[in-house]
Amino acid sequence: MNGMKSLKLSVKLWGSYLIIALIGGIVGFIGITKIKAINERDQLMYQRNTKPLGEIGEIAVAFQRTRANLRDVIIDRLLMDQEVDAYVTAIQELDKSIDAKMKEFEKTIVLPEVRSEFESLKSTLAKFNEVRDRVLTLAGENRRDDALKLMRGDALTLAKSVDASVHKLFQLKIDGAKKKAEENAAASGAAILFNVILTLAGAGAAGILGFLMNRAISRPLSRVITGLQESSDQVASASAQVSASSQSLAEGASEQAAGLEETSSSMEEMASMTRQNADNAHQAKSMMAQVDQIVADVNHHMGKMTEAISEITQSSEETSRIIKT
Repeated sequence: MNGMKSLKLSVKLWGSYLIIALIGGIVGFIGITKIKAINERDQLMYQRNTKPLGEIGEIAVAFQRTRANLRDVIIDRLLMDQEVDAYVTAIQELDKSIDAKMKEFEKTIVLPEVRSEFESLKSTLAKFNEVRDRVLTLAGENRRDDALKLMRGDALTLAKSVDASVHKLFQLKIDGAKKKAEENAAASGAAILFNVILTLAGAGAAGILGFLMNRAISRPLSRVITGLQESSDQVASASAQVSASSQSLAEGASEQAAGLEETSSSMEEMASMTRQNADNAHQAKSMMAQVDQIVADVNHHMGKMTEAISEITQSSEETSRIIKT
């Protein structure tokens, strides 16, 4: 049991499937074997008991036709003085048919009483054929009285013996077939009972195996399910905590977003002021350039003025000297 507990779940499942399949295979194999045995018994009954009934029946019919042809020979030859070659030929063909059926029937003999009666029939038929041939000879010689006497005497006695022997063989085969059918029925009943018992045993074994496998599988699964439930509870608790933390983070993020929005607005204002200062600086630079140009022009004019004043001063000095002189 400890070894089973240590096995993997897949190994347990495959093992249970294989064992159940093996049980089903054994039940099926034994059932097929029993059915095959019953079928063989039926075939044997047909070959040894049923088929010979037809053969012995054909022997009886052929024998009666032989007697009928012998009678026609007596009537047509001795009473009507007609040709009887066709009847004689028919009798010869019937003899061949009887011999062939006798050989086929002999192959099916198993029981000693059937063998004994068959040998008696062969002997009686041989004697009858001898008497019959003598009757045909007497008829051919137109010895009417002798032929009729022999036909009504020894031939009739032997014919009755043949009929009795054929009837007895027929009855023996019927009794054999009945006995074989009863044996087959008993064997079939035993096979059915055995298969029922084996099937129930197999079903019980499969049920026990299924119960054991269920226990071996369900317990670990129960533990796994319990562990999963506990883990699920822990995950749910952690999820709740994470949700709360996420809510807090969301609120903080909202506040940060508001602060960022204010900062962004301030930055935009600063950027606007910076752009305005840059424009003012550019204007101041332009004005300074203009002032520099004006100063330069003033300096230039002052220089010109200074030169003019110098020239005027010099002219005044020269004028003064001239005056003094």
